[in-house]
Amino acid sequence: MRMVAQRVAIALRERPGFGVGLSLDKLNLDAYLPDAAPADTAPTGTQTGGTAVPTQKPAGTSANKPGGLAALNGFDAILQVKVGELAYRAQKLRGINLDSTLQGGKLEIRDASVANLEGAKVSARGRIDDLAGAPKADLAIDIDASDADKLLALANISAPASIGPGKLSGTFRGDMQNLAVDTSLQALGARLKVSGRVAALALPPRYELKLDLKHADASSFFARLGGDKGAAGVKIGLLSALVNARGDLNTSTLDANIGIGPGTIVLDGKISNLAAGAPTGALTVAANHPDMVAFVQTFANDYKPALADAGPFALKAGVDIQPKLISLQKLEGRAGPVSYAGSAQVALG
Repeated sequence: MRMVAQRVAIALRERPGFGVGLSLDKLNLDAYLPDAAPADTAPTGTQTGGTAVPTQKPAGTSANKPGGLAALNGFDAILQVKVGELAYRAQKLRGINLDSTLQGGKLEIRDASVANLEGAKVSARGRIDDLAGAPKADLAIDIDASDADKLLALANISAPASIGPGKLSGTFRGDMQNLAVDTSLQALGARLKVSGRVAALALPPRYELKLDLKHADASSFFARLGGDKGAAGVKIGLLSALVNARGDLNTSTLDANIGIGPGTIVLDGKISNLAAGAPTGALTVAANHPDMVAFVQTFANDYKPALADAGPFALKAGVDIQPKLISLQKLEGRAGPVSYAGSAQVALG
């Protein structure tokens, strides 16, 4: 650690207060941290016949305890810290700045930022009130990453495809029982807006969200999702998806209206058993496009049929989802000049 400047002030009163101003050239946190401890494998919950039974709270209940934030209600503080370079878990964070005030159980964050986190600029600002009770937030965040894949790797998150540059901005207002979320993500050439409300402390957590996704060309977007960065192919037209999702980690209801150029896909239904990783549910789906070849090329960019003009495409079906089987019921539609009806099953795994 190399310290450039420091200022410390302490006020001894009924409600203690202190001010800290630090400016550090370099700080190596790894030198002060213990080695990662092995995971605790001891069973939790109540033992019944040698088997651990997890302790659970009924669905819909919540954890309302103030937790660690309540400890911040016992004093006031002004904290101003600048770090030129911070080493943490073999990663280097550069240009760290923290400017905040804690007073009367309220935390104001004027600036909490990192100028370079794996090539990304990260900043947060806002306030958190009622630290001793039910904390209420009014926070804004901004992330501008030249390589979002590096940033996700730092958080041990694997993306389904290489993302490249990305930007995220958002606001979070309210308490953890009714948190209003409004975010905007730009990545893969698309813009995704997510707005709604989240009850993060409910057990299980609940949400009611609206997702709005737009991309200039649907085929290019799905090609990027498939890992083809340079996909050009046939230009299908605007991708526009509006999705409403509400529920919890056990059961979610959703309806989606997806525009693919002049075509549409409409989904409506319910998905359950999400938390267990083996979803089940029932959906209705309706898809229409005036050009069947263009519709297929949306998802298979290099598709080149023998017949360039195959006519329109239409499909309607009820979809039953089971862990190892997807069933299409009351299936009907049209593929070019051919009409079809019936049912189908797709085995999974």
